[in-house]
Amino acid sequence: MASDGRRFHSVRLVNGVPTEAANISSDTFNKTFSLNGGNVVGAFCGLLKFSGATVAEHIVNITSDMFSGGTTFLSIVDAIEKYLRHRLTEIDNAEVIPPCRNVDLLLVGGASLTRAHMAITSIRFCPTVDGVTTKRDVVYADKEKRYYVYGDNQATAAVARVLDANHAPNRDANFLLKLARGAIESGIRNCGTHRHGMERACGGQVFTTRTWY
Repeated sequence: MASDGRRFHSVRLVNGVPTEAANISSDTFNKTFSLNGGNVVGAFCGLLKFSGATVAEHIVNITSDMFSGGTTFLSIVDAIEKYLRHRLTEIDNAEVIPPCRNVDLLLVGGASLTRAHMAITSIRFCPTVDGVTTKRDVVYADKEKRYYVYGDNQATAAVARVLDANHAPNRDANFLLKLARGAIESGIRNCGTHRHGMERACGGQVFTTRTWY
């Protein structure tokens, strides 16, 4: 998993129009995370923090008692999708208005939390008139290299170009981390501006997290 480190201050909207331009609050905000020592790793973008906790902290709380014998990757994903959707729905409107409760989440793990049958699961949390809905997708690694990208459209296109241009057969973890870091750096260089301001949507420190396998 890899991400940039840029986070923006909250923006107050009046009739959908910001009362002031979005400003950068941090360039060292880690959007990647690890669960149970690396059995599952993840990354997120969109709404980064709500109800006093980051998205990663909410997920750690949701899954804190789940890693035991017989736990599967799918059961972890199911719990995160169910309970994070509920928490997003229950946010105080004074903190985050419903149209801004968007979270894009990526999770990686093996089917039985081992190295076998590795998969990337993406969950998109989207606000609706009735609350928050989700859309889930799964990409299985099998014997091929696979990737999934979320974020600013121009940045994700740049990241995809770097990854698609790599034809090296190397599957070494250090090589793949270096490739992911380079892809994020390209995304930062090519990103667009924040939709409510003039600052670049991506930037700052590049973070990476890997599974323990």
